[in-house]
Amino acid sequence: MVLVKDVMSTKVSYLNGDRTVREAAELMARADVGSVLVYIVGEPIGIVTERDIVRKIVAEGFDCSKVRIADIMSSPIISIPPDATVEQASELMSTYKIRRLPVIQEGKVVGIIAANDIAAHCAREKNYEDVRLNAIARIPKGELPPPYG
Repeated sequence: MVLVKDVMSTKVSYLNGDRTVREAAELMARADVGSVLVYIVGEPIGIVTERDIVRKIVAEGFDCSKVRIADIMSSPIISIPPDATVEQASELMSTYKIRRLPVIQEGKVVGIIAANDIAAHCAREKNYEDVRLNAIARIPKGELPPPYG
């Protein structure tokens, strides 16, 4: 049984809710992450993803430097504890139709698990033989072990 803490990323980006969507996009690009947790008064209250920015800002023609991230965030946060199983994380993602779950332990964010983290775990379990999993996990061909890389 594989636990969330075994496959999650501890690389979590966050911003205060009054920051702009542009600032969030710049942070995501700089940190090479697909989401930003939204905090107000030190508490995580929501999440903004690349998909939120595309659908709620770009596609609607809004100026990303004038919209606050608190106005487009998904809230409340759907989260999972680090000792939950990867299967439980997958079920939550499927139920809520989301791709990322903040990992929270004793009220503190300790990581984030994304669908591609789960795919990467599955790809490793199958010795990278399933090219579909490798693609979903975004594993570059050069990083695959021989004979796949």
